[in-house]
Amino acid sequence: MEQQLGEEHETLPDDAYFSTPQRLMCHVDGAECEVLAGIMPALENACGGAERLALSLADARPHLPCRRCREVTAAASRLRGTRLGQRERVIFRSAASAGRGTLVCTPTDARPVKEAQMRAARSLARTGLIWTWYRDEQTQRRDRYRREGGFAFVRDGKVWEWKEGVMTNVRVNRVVARCTPLGCEIRKRYARELVGNKAIRWDKRVDEAATTAREDTHLLFARFKEKMTWFHGWIQGMAALMAGEGRPSPKAIERAESLQRVVDALAGAES
Repeated sequence: MEQQLGEEHETLPDDAYFSTPQRLMCHVDGAECEVLAGIMPALENACGGAERLALSLADARPHLPCRRCREVTAAASRLRGTRLGQRERVIFRSAASAGRGTLVCTPTDARPVKEAQMRAARSLARTGLIWTWYRDEQTQRRDRYRREGGFAFVRDGKVWEWKEGVMTNVRVNRVVARCTPLGCEIRKRYARELVGNKAIRWDKRVDEAATTAREDTHLLFARFKEKMTWFHGWIQGMAALMAGEGRPSPKAIERAESLQRVVDALAGAES
């Protein structure tokens, strides 16, 4: 039975109709997700009910390799007409291709510079050329209100001493950037324009980059299985740790069982 989409989407028209079930629908183009469709028969057998199936799909969806599938094609189609400013080009050129990413702002940058850098990073992230997230780091900060046992003043019911030059170690979250697979291919093909600050003409090189960056079904399936196996092991380990400490978590146990069904379905689909 045909199903009409009830909410707006950046890449789907409002009047789009698809015969694909909602649980298998790709959020980019509304077509059937090839990864979920491959494990759906085995997952239905493993779940044995609609409620458990919905729970397993909800746990599996955040780990789908969408950023290496149709999101690549959608991002490439949005590049035409996009202009990259000077800050966007600097961030794009310096973004790491792998690993923990590159800092968008340095601690010594002034506040206006940091705000401009963050705007540029958000603009690049919307185009699909970089990923941004927070990374926990340890740094030093000058603390003027460190407790030293003096009698200068009382704050929050504690006796504090005014210490002007005391440095303390603190942990902060800093925004880092890393190139997406599409961004890596675009950076290779447009290196001359990016380094020389020349005008960028989005031509057939964009299509070539999208074709190279998008992975086939076999690689997507293998990547999804690897990620789900790791995440299931982590959740299972946390549930066992909490149970060993005498405070078992029913939610962690339920989620571990839900992920186990997905892992079993992936193994069954391969065989």
